[in-house]
Amino acid sequence: MTELIATGRLHPAVGSRAPDGRPRFPARPGEPPIPLIGYVPAVRAAHPAHRSAGSRPLTDHDRSPEPQTYQVHGFLRRLGPEAVPSEVQRAAYRGHCRRLGKADGWELPAGYTFVTEHTRTR
Repeated sequence: MTELIATGRLHPAVGSRAPDGRPRFPARPGEPPIPLIGYVPAVRAAHPAHRSAGSRPLTDHDRSPEPQTYQVHGFLRRLGPEAVPSEVQRAAYRGHCRRLGKADGWELPAGYTFVTEHTRTR
C-alpha cells in the first residue's frame, strides 16, 4: 500500500453522499461531501497476438477461430425495479468483501445483486 501511495495511485478524493446513503464519485452538487480514497489503475499497452513489427493489420480472415477463455472478477449488477437478490448472492457479496478486506458496507446496496467470479469464453 505504501508503494501505491508513494506513486500517487492511491490518493485522497472527495465524493458526495446520495440521499439513499450511497457514496458517489465525483461529488454531485447539493449532496454532502465525503472523503474517499481515489485509485488510479496501471495502464498497460495491449499487444496483439501473432504480429511482428511492420506487419499489416489483422483482418477477420487472419483471426484464430479458437475460443478464448478469460477470468471475470465479481461485480455488482443493477436489478430491475421489482427484483431482489437471492440470499446466496448476498452471502457471496459478503465473502467477496471479506476477501478484499473492505472496511465497511458488506451488505448489497438496494437494487443490486452480485455476480460471482467466473470464466467466460468468447
